[in-house]
Amino acid sequence: MEMSFQNVLDANGIGIAITGMSIVFAALVLISLYIASIPKLLGNMDKAVKKRAEKKKAVKSAKPVVVTDPSKLSDELLTAIGYVIHMEKEFEDAEDHQRITIQRGDTNQVWAVTGRLRNLSTRM
Repeated sequence: MEMSFQNVLDANGIGIAITGMSIVFAALVLISLYIASIPKLLGNMDKAVKKRAEKKKAVKSAKPVVVTDPSKLSDELLTAIGYVIHMEKEFEDAEDHQRITIQRGDTNQVWAVTGRLRNLSTRM
């Protein structure tokens, strides 16, 4: 096979080369646009984080509502309050301490059980 420019033209080599160069050029433009936009993105993220921190601070510093007569509260509200207190207490008690295990085998000896207990995921 001879080495000539006619082989490039016959195989549509110029079109393939232009297509490849345009793909690489487009990718480099996208990368440079991303790098140029990083300061704006980080600035927006910083503002969002500060807003969230201020909102948390406002919630923590808010004075609790004191109810002098609980009989004026509706049953639905009392149920919701009880549920929230229950779930928060359960979450505090079970945080990374509760594991569910399945024992495989009928032995009660500690050294025989090692490796036969399968831990399931912890509760989050």
